[in-house]
Amino acid sequence: MTQAPAWLVSMVLHVAVLLTLALIVTPPPENAGIKTIESPPTESVDDVEEIQPVDLTPDDQETQEEVEEVTEAPQTVEVETVEVVSDASDLAAAQTSIDVSDMSADISVSTDLLKTVGKSGGSKAGFGARANAATQKEMIKAGGGNPDEIIRAVESSCDWFKRHQMPDGGWSFDFRQCPGCMGKCKNPETESHLKDRAAATALALLPMLGQGYTHTAQGTKGKYRQQVDKGLAFLCQAVIAGRGKAYSGGGNMYSQGLVGIVLSEAYGMTKDQRLAVPAQAAIDFIMAAQDPVGGGWRYQPRQAGDTSAVCWQVMALKSGNMSGLRVDPMVVKKVSTFLDFVQSDGGAAYGYSSPGDRPALNAAGLLCRMFTEWKKTNEALLRGAKKLAKGGPSKDMYTSYYATQVLYHVKQQLPKEWDDWQRKMSQMLIKAQFTDGHQAGSYYEGFNTGHAPHVGGRIYVTSMATMTLEVYFKHGLPLYQDTGKETDDFVE
Repeated sequence: MTQAPAWLVSMVLHVAVLLTLALIVTPPPENAGIKTIESPPTESVDDVEEIQPVDLTPDDQETQEEVEEVTEAPQTVEVETVEVVSDASDLAAAQTSIDVSDMSADISVSTDLLKTVGKSGGSKAGFGARANAATQKEMIKAGGGNPDEIIRAVESSCDWFKRHQMPDGGWSFDFRQCPGCMGKCKNPETESHLKDRAAATALALLPMLGQGYTHTAQGTKGKYRQQVDKGLAFLCQAVIAGRGKAYSGGGNMYSQGLVGIVLSEAYGMTKDQRLAVPAQAAIDFIMAAQDPVGGGWRYQPRQAGDTSAVCWQVMALKSGNMSGLRVDPMVVKKVSTFLDFVQSDGGAAYGYSSPGDRPALNAAGLLCRMFTEWKKTNEALLRGAKKLAKGGPSKDMYTSYYATQVLYHVKQQLPKEWDDWQRKMSQMLIKAQFTDGHQAGSYYEGFNTGHAPHVGGRIYVTSMATMTLEVYFKHGLPLYQDTGKETDDFVE
């Protein structure tokens, strides 16, 4: 070392010191926290089911045209023969959560319930014509009807429905076990639609709402307040449980359309915010269930459409739009694609799922045209309406219900046709209604023909007949207004 250069000795000593220091380990303080940076969790994305094209052309046109029912799919149709793009549970219906447990409670809030919803025209616009007995009589008289006879018949029907409500608040096509009936009425539906409570309940509530009865009404319009309240609660609970889907059991999209109309009208008439979510959910389900290719609806979501099912959905969407609910204009516009496919005679006539010419479907098709795009002066519309008028009112209430609406909306263009129609129609229904005994206020005998009386029985026929008589004031101006516009915000 004595002979080594000074710089080498210094280097060796420094290296030794550094090695010694490296062997000394100092433990970290006990309170020292160790912070880590984590990346945010990756959101899982569900696989999106590809929408497969649905063939709008039926395999057997004649067979399918024979099965126009309001609430039941044909018994002969097997699941594997029907192409459904998505099951109902997979639809993009709204996620909903609302407490409807108090819907059946007594509501003592005084409210001016029948105001116009976003429309002008005073007491005769929106739902306003239902609010006042004097207004109803005025509009019936203006339409050529007998106010006293028509209102008496409507009130009698509402009373019959009141007496046939089930204890849970809903109605049943098989009303034999109803405490208010216990088998006293004939012609219940006892088989295929025994479990379709949603459709039965909607058909019972529609005439009451049409007459202006709601769950919040006061005075004379609160006459059936409790019955309407419990019925709405029954439907709200079904919609919430089904995430927008209202039907179960033997029900289908016909039932959905009926419930959509009821909840939309009840919300529009009262603006009860408890109804806002279930009403919108029911409408959302209808929109999501539209056939993405052909633009129609049928028994199951996203099936190729039929004119009968389409009309109920269009009326529900129109009622929703009128009540201030969200309705996608593109859904409405796509309905024209379907109507174009099934029309004949230049749009004056319509078939079931292909071009045709049958009174019930002609009326349904023309009504859909009026609600979606056509002006009252449309040549094909007036030609089709004249054809309906020439055939006269039918005891097939499905035909008369739609045809009466079509002719009422064009009464200014076809005054003679309307006057002749309404006179025959009102006389037929007023004379045919039961007036004695437990069945007083109801309809069935003589009207058990045509579409769906064997499906819905006495409840269905009574509902359709009553709603037909209500056309004078129920649709005073609300669904198809004299704006002179070819379209409105429903499709724009």
